[in-house]
Amino acid sequence: MELGSNNLSSLAPHVFDGENYQAWAIIIQAYKEVLDLVKEFERMQMKDSESIKEYSNKLIGIANKVRALGTNLSDNRLVQKILVSVPERYEATIASLENTKDLSKLKVIEVVSSLQAQKQRRLMRQEGSMEGALKARMQQGEGGREKK
Repeated sequence: MELGSNNLSSLAPHVFDGENYQAWAIIIQAYKEVLDLVKEFERMQMKDSESIKEYSNKLIGIANKVRALGTNLSDNRLVQKILVSVPERYEATIASLENTKDLSKLKVIEVVSSLQAQKQRRLMRQEGSMEGALKARMQQGEGGREKK
């Protein structure tokens, strides 16, 4: 197939020629908003004080704004962002997900649920160890009284 000037001109990007300024102004503003949102998305890191749910809701909110402006931000990109931006205390769960699941097919809700489950297990273990420590302390206190 021969490339003529007609074929090349159809591949050229749209150029502002002074007409339809209002339409171009809207397009440029939307483009700037998308760039700002994507920059915010890329810079986000989960804070130690945040829960997984709070953090994932922020990321999903930004993704929805980007999508509303006509740019696709895939669920796969959201999953990747969550996996690389949560604190190190979630490394075991992330490694498990990477070893047992196909990350390209993993849904955001699955990642969030797995990370929340790890947090729950950690809290339950801490409560269990505190209860055990309190029981041991009570028994030690009772034993000490009997000896006197």
